[in-house]
Amino acid sequence: MKYALAFDLFGTLIKTNAIRHTLEDYVDEQAGLFYNLWRNKQLEYSFRKTLMNFPADFSLCTKEALDYCCTAFDIYLSGRDKKNLLKQFSSLPSHQDVREALETAKTEGHKLYIVSNGNRDVITDLLHHNQLYSFFHDIISAQDVDAFKPAPAIYEHFIQKSGRPKEQCWLISSNSFDILGAAQSGLNTMWIQRSSENIFDPWDIQPSSVIGTLAELTEELNSYVEDQD
Repeated sequence: MKYALAFDLFGTLIKTNAIRHTLEDYVDEQAGLFYNLWRNKQLEYSFRKTLMNFPADFSLCTKEALDYCCTAFDIYLSGRDKKNLLKQFSSLPSHQDVREALETAKTEGHKLYIVSNGNRDVITDLLHHNQLYSFFHDIISAQDVDAFKPAPAIYEHFIQKSGRPKEQCWLISSNSFDILGAAQSGLNTMWIQRSSENIFDPWDIQPSSVIGTLAELTEELNSYVEDQD
C-alpha cells in the first residue's frame, strides 16, 4: 500500500540541537542548559498561544523564548547577537539518515509531506539548505490553520490536503507530543527514538510503530502492511 507520509521537521529531519555549537560562542559552558531551556520554552509558548487563540508564528515563539532564556541566565545578548542566533534556524543541518530514507520512500511510491509548526519561509529555507525540498509533495505549516501541533486542526488539514482516508496517512516524528496529537486525530504514527534517553510520554496512547532511525522507515511500513493483512 502507498501512504501519505507527513514528516515533522524540527528534531525529526533537522538537527535542532546543532544550534548549541553556535551558542557556545555566546554563553560558553552554559550552551547545553541554555539550549534545553530555549527549546522547552519555544514549545511551551506555542502550546500556550494555541490555547489562547494567538496567530501561529513559530519564529515569534522562538524569539520570545530566547529573550526569556537571556533573562533566566542573566546573560546580555545584543540585538545583533540575537538576530544571528535566530537566523541559524534557517540553516540547521539535517540528520544523516534523512536523505536516503526520503529518497527510498518516494521511489517506492509514497507521497511525502512536511507538517511543521515552523513558519513556511523557514521550512522552505531549511529544505533548500539541506537539498530536501524536491522530495515533498506539499508543505503544511501551523500558519495554514493558526494552530500549532498538537492541535487537531493541523493534522486534519494534512488529511484533507492528502486526499486520503486517515488509515492511509502517517505522521512520522521524534517528538512524542506530536505522535500523541496525531494519534488522537486518527492517524497512523511512527515515533523515531534515536536515543534511549528519549522517553515517550506515559499516556494511554502508543505509536503505531517505533523505529531507531529513518533508515528503518520503509521496511517498517511494509511490515505494518503485512501485519494488517
